[in-house]
Amino acid sequence: DSDDKSRAAASRIVITMRPAMKMTVGCIETLHIADTFNLSKPIKSSEFSYEGNTLRAHFDELNAVLYKDKRVVVSDINVSYKSDGTSCMLEAASVECDSDDKSR
Repeated sequence: DSDDKSRAAASRIVITMRPAMKMTVGCIETLHIADTFNLSKPIKSSEFSYEGNTLRAHFDELNAVLYKDKRVVVSDINVSYKSDGTSCMLEAASVECDSDDKSR
């Protein structure tokens, strides 16, 4: 695979449709978005749900390299997004980021 193409690979995917749509992914092995994001370590556990107009996601840990080789590690992540665009929320227990800019 060349780094100019986006790609993803996951395993142990379970989807339920009732009473709400839910998906559990046992492991996301690869997640690469060209010129933006590259997963450094597999995400061991993630959960997604869609109820009404709200999409929710939970990841135990995200370890990635961002554009321009900046490393980021985020633990215990919760994301909530309303499909009508009225709100988006991101919560994380901890964030570590390598940066040349020491003011952050």
